[in-house]
Amino acid sequence: ENANKLLDSKGYNNINKTYNFRYKDGNILELNLIVCKDNQFKLSAAQKIKEQLDKVSIQINIVQYSQDDYISAVKNGRYDIYLGECKLTDDLDLSSFFTSDGALSYGIDTQSETAKMYREYKSGSASIGEFLDAFCKEMPLIPLLYRCGSVTSNAGMAVADSAVVSDYYHNADKWKAIND
Repeated sequence: ENANKLLDSKGYNNINKTYNFRYKDGNILELNLIVCKDNQFKLSAAQKIKEQLDKVSIQINIVQYSQDDYISAVKNGRYDIYLGECKLTDDLDLSSFFTSDGALSYGIDTQSETAKMYREYKSGSASIGEFLDAFCKEMPLIPLLYRCGSVTSNAGMAVADSAVVSDYYHNADKWKAIND
């Protein structure tokens, strides 16, 4: 309901009931969602996004690319929406989204209020709340899934000394039960 109200307020209040699309000034609200066809999970997610946007009469064309063509399309801005994936560093630093040389800044205005607030947050001159307010207003990206792993152990397990923060199972083949 909120999505319909927002679209209506932006002038996309005409809906073709036969073909289920919104239009404004004769222009159909139609977007291309690009996805790497080499990943079945991403293809399924793209289909789910299409189904959800169809409920508010937004036309989505899923464009499937091979990995190399997908990367080229993202780098060259040949998309309306792209379904991507990234692994953040262990400190959850988002700088790669909000700096002009950031590896994940594709399609993001690095001079936006969100990017500015993130830089200010990182420098200590803005709060996390101020950054999040700007992020929620602009939504430069939409996180669909977040995973966080954890490792637990008990007192009966001796873990190798050379554990690595980014690879919790490093040298797991050398772990031993203390009784061994």
